[in-house]
Amino acid sequence: MNVFRHAWWYSQILPLAIIPLIATASGCYEAPPESSYTPKTIAVETYQAARESLAAGETDALALAEAAYQADSIYPEAAWLYASLLGREGRYDDALAVCTRLCEESPNYVQAHLLEGILWDQSGNRESANGAYDRALAVFAHSDASARSRPAFCLYEAVTVFLRSGKLDGVRAINRVLKKFPEYRPAKYVKRCMQDKNRTFLLRWFSERTDEQGRTEESAFTVRNHTKE
Repeated sequence: MNVFRHAWWYSQILPLAIIPLIATASGCYEAPPESSYTPKTIAVETYQAARESLAAGETDALALAEAAYQADSIYPEAAWLYASLLGREGRYDDALAVCTRLCEESPNYVQAHLLEGILWDQSGNRESANGAYDRALAVFAHSDASARSRPAFCLYEAVTVFLRSGKLDGVRAINRVLKKFPEYRPAKYVKRCMQDKNRTFLLRWFSERTDEQGRTEESAFTVRNHTKE
């Protein structure tokens, strides 16, 4: 465990949330103006700590993701990661509650719809899963050229096609990705899984954004900033 990194987080970020509560209870704290209160700052820092913990294979990623979500429940990345990690723990009801709210609040955040479909799939509700995949595909369909120039965007669209329509359409879609980005290793890995009709890898791979040999780009894609009006 990276003790120093987590020690920094607990010493720098956690007090921002806790100290005002303690001071208020003692009657010696006046709440700052709303404009100076920045829960998203806390959420972003904590989300990054959760991502780093996850990448390092440490055990506190879920707790950090939950703290980020609690700091700012409308910060999409924090909600998405928290729901992903809940799903990995088999807590599908809790994960779906977080993910469904995220989809409602950020309807163009395509990762949320894809994750919702995966969670419904894992919990055995294929009909609801297909509905989520259809919503993801609708967002993909309205994306602009900037989004489509990014390999991660094209990869996740192909994954959605695979999950919604099966191996044949999925392999066709991933072949289009590889034609456009022939050296994109994550796409090669996903294609092998598609050919094996393997759906079980998705929840872990989706939350970690990894392939067999290394991490994919951290930013992946966020379609909500690249959709047509």
